[in-house]
Amino acid sequence: MTNPSARFDAQGNAGVINIKLKKDRRLGANGSANTNYSVGVLPIYSAGFNGNYQDKGYNLFGSYNYNNSRFLNYMTLYREQLGVIFDQTSDTRGESENHNFKIGTDFFLSKKHTFGFLVNGFNNQSLFGGTSRTPISRTGLPGIDSVLLASTNSDNQRSNYNLNLNYRFDSGKGVVWNLDADYGRFRSEALEYQPNRYVDGTEEILLSEKIFANNTPTGIDIYTLKADYERPLWKGQFGAGVKFAFVNTDNTFDFFDVADGQNVLNRDLSNQFAYEENVNAAYATYSKQGKKLGFNLGVRMEQTNSTGTSPRSN
Repeated sequence: MTNPSARFDAQGNAGVINIKLKKDRRLGANGSANTNYSVGVLPIYSAGFNGNYQDKGYNLFGSYNYNNSRFLNYMTLYREQLGVIFDQTSDTRGESENHNFKIGTDFFLSKKHTFGFLVNGFNNQSLFGGTSRTPISRTGLPGIDSVLLASTNSDNQRSNYNLNLNYRFDSGKGVVWNLDADYGRFRSEALEYQPNRYVDGTEEILLSEKIFANNTPTGIDIYTLKADYERPLWKGQFGAGVKFAFVNTDNTFDFFDVADGQNVLNRDLSNQFAYEENVNAAYATYSKQGKKLGFNLGVRMEQTNSTGTSPRSN
C-alpha cells in the first residue's frame, strides 16, 4: 500500500505491506511435512511440519520448522603497508541452529462473534570459532620479526516470542468491531572471547598478549492494545479506532580485559542504554466510491512519550 490510510501508524506512511493470510476452511484434519538435506563441505539440513484441525466450533492450527547449517571458511590475506608485510592465513568454522514455531486457534462463538489467540516465535543459537596466523616482516629485510596468533570464539543466542489475543464482531451488514492485544518479547545475547598473542619469528617466545571479551545482551518488550470499528455511513464507509503501545528496551555492552583467566570489566569501553516509549493514537476515516469518482478522508492523532537513560557514566 503506497498510500496507507489514517488507520496505520505514522511511521508507516511511506508505504505499508498489507499481507492477508488465507486460512484453510476445510473441516477435519490436514497437514504436511517437509525435510531437506544437502552437503557441501559441511552438511545443511532442515525439517518441519504444519497442521490444521477445524470443527464447526473452532479452528486449531500450528507449524514447526527446524534448520541446522554449518560453514567452513579459509582465507589468505597479503598486505604491505608503510614498509611492513602482513601475510595472514585464517580459518573460520560456525554452526547455526534455528527453531521456528506457530500455534493458534479461533473459537467461533456464533456467526457474529469470533475469539482467537496466536503464539509464534523463534529461537536461534549460532556458534563461531576461528584462528589466524599472521607473520609480520619488513620490506627488503630477511626473516620474520614477529607472528600474531589470534583466535575468536563467539556464542550468539536470540529469541523472539509473540502473543496475540483477538476478538472480532461482524454483524454481517457491514458493522465490524476488532480488538487486538499483543505482547512481543525479544532477547539477544552475544558472548565473544578473543585472545591475541605476539610471538617471535620462531614462535617459541611470547612477546606480548592481550585478551578481550565482551557480553552484549539486549532485551525488548512491546505491549500493544488496539480497537477498530467500521460501519456503512451515508452510502460510504466510516472507520475509527484507537491504539496504545508501550516499548521497553535495555541494551548493555560489557567489555572485559582478561587477566590471569579472570574477566575484569573495562568501564571506559562498557556502556548501558535503557529506552522507554509510549505511543497513544486515535484515528477516523471515511471513504465513498461513486460511479466515476471516489474519495478517502482520514485524520490521525498520535502522542509519543519517550525516555532514554544511560545508567553508567561510560
